[in-house]
Amino acid sequence: MKTKIKILTRVITIIILVGILFFVVNFYFSNSEHEVKRIIDGDTFVIESGEHIRMIGINSPEKGEFYYDNATDCLKDLILGKKIILESDVKNKDYFGRLLRYVFTKYGFVNLGMVERGCAAYYDPKPNNKYSEQLINAENKSRELKLGMWVK
Repeated sequence: MKTKIKILTRVITIIILVGILFFVVNFYFSNSEHEVKRIIDGDTFVIESGEHIRMIGINSPEKGEFYYDNATDCLKDLILGKKIILESDVKNKDYFGRLLRYVFTKYGFVNLGMVERGCAAYYDPKPNNKYSEQLINAENKSRELKLGMWVK
């Protein structure tokens, strides 16, 4: 009986420690400033820790597609070498292991800025939909004004 209690106590301790570790890591990546080290394309970049960030709710053109270079340059202008704040939503990572985040600078909401400029389209991020309405409205406006990738 004493052996079962010891094992149960160890299992509970491990579960608590893993929970604390998950909270600390998630808090670090969601509530502190990070520096952007490299831009991969118009919706993905790398921060100082080496972690890849995929911006929630937007999709930019892929390599070889119309407006790819412009969208990549747009994101570079907004965040490369700058301090950013990352905000998470329901789902933490995508299929490729990239952190899914909303991105903010002292100047504003970067995901929204990319869509407003026509450098990215709205992408339904279910279950991450905290800012979906804003992003949809921004895409509608940038399409109407034929900005960026909507020039065609």
